[in-house]
Amino acid sequence: MKKIRWGILGTANIAKNSVIPGIQQSETGEVAAIASRDVDKAKEVAQQWNIPLAYGSYEELLADPEIESVYIPLPNHLHKEWTIRAAEAGKHVLCEKPLALDAIEAEEMVEACNKAGVVFAEAFMYRYHPRYTRIREMMDSGEIGEVRAIHGTFTFNNAKDKGNVRYVKEWGGGSLYDVGVYPISAARMLLGQEPQAATVHAFFSEKHDYVDMMASGILEFDKGVALTFDCGMWATFRNTLEIVGTEGRIEVPSAFVVGQNEGDNFFVITGEGRREVEVPKLNQYALQADAIGKSILTGEALTFPARDAVLNMKVLDACLASATERRRVEMNSEGITMDTIAIKGLDKQVSTLIQGSDYFNPDIQEKVNAVLDNFMRIGGNTIDTAHVYGRGQSEIAIGNWLKERNNREDVVILTKGAHPDETGVRVNPEAIAKDLEESLERLGTDYVDLYALHRDDPNVPVSVIIDALNEYIQVGKIKAIGGSNWSVERLQEANEYAASKGLVGFTFSSPNLSLAKAKEPYWEGCISAYKSDCQWYEEQQMPLLSWSSQARGFFTGRFTPEDRSNEDLVRVFYNEENWERYARAEKLAKEKGVSTIQIALAYVLNQSFPTSAIIGAQNEEELQSCLKGSKIELTKEELQWLEEV
Repeated sequence: MKKIRWGILGTANIAKNSVIPGIQQSETGEVAAIASRDVDKAKEVAQQWNIPLAYGSYEELLADPEIESVYIPLPNHLHKEWTIRAAEAGKHVLCEKPLALDAIEAEEMVEACNKAGVVFAEAFMYRYHPRYTRIREMMDSGEIGEVRAIHGTFTFNNAKDKGNVRYVKEWGGGSLYDVGVYPISAARMLLGQEPQAATVHAFFSEKHDYVDMMASGILEFDKGVALTFDCGMWATFRNTLEIVGTEGRIEVPSAFVVGQNEGDNFFVITGEGRREVEVPKLNQYALQADAIGKSILTGEALTFPARDAVLNMKVLDACLASATERRRVEMNSEGITMDTIAIKGLDKQVSTLIQGSDYFNPDIQEKVNAVLDNFMRIGGNTIDTAHVYGRGQSEIAIGNWLKERNNREDVVILTKGAHPDETGVRVNPEAIAKDLEESLERLGTDYVDLYALHRDDPNVPVSVIIDALNEYIQVGKIKAIGGSNWSVERLQEANEYAASKGLVGFTFSSPNLSLAKAKEPYWEGCISAYKSDCQWYEEQQMPLLSWSSQARGFFTGRFTPEDRSNEDLVRVFYNEENWERYARAEKLAKEKGVSTIQIALAYVLNQSFPTSAIIGAQNEEELQSCLKGSKIELTKEELQWLEEV
């Protein structure tokens, strides 16, 4: 059999002690080269393991036409760069776990490997041992009854080694990244499903760059089944898995790594007693190399495709968010998370990205369905519409989608009413009643989560408006009320009146907020939030849901000061100050390795008060760009530098 010629990018201990011997013992592979930034290190390891070639840079190894596949054991923050570079060089890739720093990076890595037509796998060697096939068969057979819970542990104590890469936060350090991924992946593999929510409590050590040195968590799966787990790098060694059923349990004493003096066997405990299930003692790393080698040689699909690695990364994202923010993090059916904010009056969180729908129409229902399906898939749950959009066609299209998907309770609907018409302003109880009832009928629902008045009329007393809206809250047709294009002065006045009467006031607002500051309203009666307004939002901690959060495409790179073809953009945003903000956003984007428009989105979502951004994404690429932008963290100093020109 032809053997795959492997190259090793780095001289990490996991490579020297486990993966290199595993490949050498495999049927399908041989280690042909190793690379290090220190050529002497590469030569030392090459001599130790009889590797023919030693390179003094990763680039040299990737340029070697004889190398077919590479293993990447580099620190976590380098996984994305070198996976993509290896794929572009035509090499198949086995990347050490965790695959990346987050699911967005993982998606980019998978996309690059797919584009290059190379095999891509995450290095979870334990999964290739046949004992897990036996365990799954026993679970499916009903020998231990219905599965009720899984418990996994992976801890060790290496806390004294302060210089270890595991203790550098920016490099993806921490126990969840390093060993928590094992019980998480095992539960997903054995249950054959993705978790619905994660709750994790962690010990962040100031002595170790504030990485999580210990973490304990629970992942919620379907039918009340849960994984409870703990992982740590400052605790005694443990490495176990237990599957608990109604009639018995399975114990795996050495679940993930097996020492020389330990066995691969596991135990089944039922009413008939405890029995040891013998399995062959095999090199898990050799099994892993052969699984990947056979896929390369025969074209057979991997047992654990790259998509699985992305899903595991999404669960890890949720665990890290839960541990950091001390909250339960919900996930959708694919394990994807998006940041959320809370709005008083709702029992659901509001996603920080809100899908806009002003172009929705039943005539393009297929496109509408695809956009909304993709939006939900990336973790979004909130849709913005209005009574006036498309003369009602937007709401009808959304209603069609809700009916087809039967997912009303998973979605937050933001709709708006009382928009001016040909007769003039319409902020009055009669217009509110008419628009709300028509919106409910079009949407095919008996309530809206968020209802905003599309415009304000300062001539109408706030008492009249608040009284009218509260009638619909009381009968359950509206969950929370807000103003779209209301000044902070009118919002304050309305809420003071509501408080004085024991009524529900505005709990959110939806003006324009963007890095580019509007010189004049984009449409008549529209309101933009400026610095003084943001101070009020910060004081009140009122959620702001921004429309035109990316300034109508100003930051896309399609426009220049000389290009004045878009009259509205020129009228509203073209001035020296905004072009300087563009230049600064472009500079910061290059430093962070993102796009200028993603920095513009991050500006909105990094304010000192709760914010969400209404986006107009129309395809998967635009959605992914927005999702990545929503994950960018900006410091207070960076925000100030971007804005104050």
